[in-house]
Amino acid sequence: MTTFEALYAAHVESRAGESPAAELLAFVQEIAQTYPCITQLEETHADSGVWSDGPLVGNVTGPLLHHGIVWSRAEEVCEFLVERATARGLVVFDPQTCERRRFLRIEDFFGR
Repeated sequence: MTTFEALYAAHVESRAGESPAAELLAFVQEIAQTYPCITQLEETHADSGVWSDGPLVGNVTGPLLHHGIVWSRAEEVCEFLVERATARGLVVFDPQTCERRRFLRIEDFFGR
């Protein structure tokens, strides 16, 4: 099991009912100013959204934010997310690629 899978199982699949971390709620509010949640877009503009699901705040469970990005905008949005998360002291990783040039792997952060 990867670190991401363990975190996802512990905080999302377990449905532990954890309150969303305040830091992540603030982060979601910040990123939604640049890339609005698809639930906030008018129906005629929904195809221009960058998120594959919503509401964004619904993807925060305890200390974990997990969201999908539409493939055609992934590079642009990922760079933005890493920049904004880093400025807030948050750790970002992509469970699909864990590319070192764009993402910190959780294992690197904890020195495993």
